[in-house]
Amino acid sequence: MLAVSALLAVMALSHESLAQGTAGTLVDNAQRQSSSYVTPFPPQDTYRLQIYGDWMSEGLISGLTEALQGDNRVQVIRKHRALVALIKPEHEDDVKVEEASRDQLQIGVLFFGISDRVNFRLGTQLLKLGSEPWQNEYGRRVDRLVKALKRRGIALYMVGQPPLRREDANEDAKMINEILREKAFVNGVRFVEIAPEFLDENGDFTQFGPDFKGERQKLREGDGISMTWQGHRKVAALIEREMRRDLAIARAERAVPLVGGELEQRRINPDKPLPTAAKAIVPAKGDARQAATAAVATPAPVASAAAPDQVEEIARVSFRSLNAQGRDETTTLDIVRPAISAQMLALLARKDVTQTAQRNFEIVGAELGDGTTLSMIVSPLPSAQPATAAQTAGTAQLTVYNAVWVRGDRLPPKPGRADDFSWPPSGALPYQAPAEAAPKSAAPIVAPQRAPQATSPALKNQPEPNVPRVRPQRG
Repeated sequence: MLAVSALLAVMALSHESLAQGTAGTLVDNAQRQSSSYVTPFPPQDTYRLQIYGDWMSEGLISGLTEALQGDNRVQVIRKHRALVALIKPEHEDDVKVEEASRDQLQIGVLFFGISDRVNFRLGTQLLKLGSEPWQNEYGRRVDRLVKALKRRGIALYMVGQPPLRREDANEDAKMINEILREKAFVNGVRFVEIAPEFLDENGDFTQFGPDFKGERQKLREGDGISMTWQGHRKVAALIEREMRRDLAIARAERAVPLVGGELEQRRINPDKPLPTAAKAIVPAKGDARQAATAAVATPAPVASAAAPDQVEEIARVSFRSLNAQGRDETTTLDIVRPAISAQMLALLARKDVTQTAQRNFEIVGAELGDGTTLSMIVSPLPSAQPATAAQTAGTAQLTVYNAVWVRGDRLPPKPGRADDFSWPPSGALPYQAPAEAAPKSAAPIVAPQRAPQATSPALKNQPEPNVPRVRPQRG
């Protein structure tokens, strides 16, 4: 008996610890199962962004701050995390500091490598820049840094190397760029390629070029390495483009209503009250044969746990029926209408807005002569002024057009054309039997004799008409 009591106590403690563990790891499991690159549920609904790198990355602070200033969800930390060059032995201390850090970060931007284009020592061995041992060791250090940051749940964006003016230095930058791209691919990290954006039309280094707005600006300094503020702003725009896509996917996952009980809802949203249950309206007792009589409560709008600009509705429905013993039973069900995003509501509202009148178009057709008909739809240029009735009555010859769409339609079969498969063919004559030859007559064919006529003096000298004469055949 004592052993049974001890076993029950152990089972109760195990069940309690399992429930606490399930509630404690619910958010982590949701983020782990998420298909979004950036976590959909950051603390306080705010993404904290940290920039890592050497002296080159310091200029990205102002660029990313300006690029993301319209998004309240992203907070750019105004001080970059300076990393010791990976070629120095002290770089391992930076990695250990990041592994032990408890700072809550969701997004990290890595921009380094511009100072690593030198030889370095590994123990007593000197590794020459660009050699295979140099590349292997440098790639191992990059991999070590990336994995240390990924263990903290940081979504990383690794920026590639910019082109350099000196040809030998540019070749070394390309080599480092390939190592960074490979390690980003192996670790599942976003790689932002920036080199093609800082080259001219011939693929050469240039100090000037289009900025993030497309205007020609000075992007690189005279040393052929550094960037101007416009150059850093352009790099920030390239990072922002990649980041916006991931943030949009994360926001779309937030729009999915969470599934779970009250304990899970309180764990995920401790500051938001749970929806209050609406009182069920139970119909009055009536005939016992009245089964499946339902009463629907008034839906209560509840602030959605998915996004602040969305609303979900929960309605409680009660069904009254008879059980097996013939007694009345009331079954209550909750009907949840999922949250609807603001973008979707805007699209649905557009259907109620009176649309402007469609522009006129004309169909121009022409027979090409070989059994083909050409049909064209011609649409006029859009005009800022509303078209009047007199203007809409214009013809194709009096209107300026910006596009001509050629549309090919299947035409109805035309009698006698190749696509006419009707039987019998419409152009064929009905069948007729050949006519029988007339029998030969035994009687000779004699030309009719002309009656003698009086000849007038005027016609006496006229030549006699050439009338064929047939001699009678002798028998």
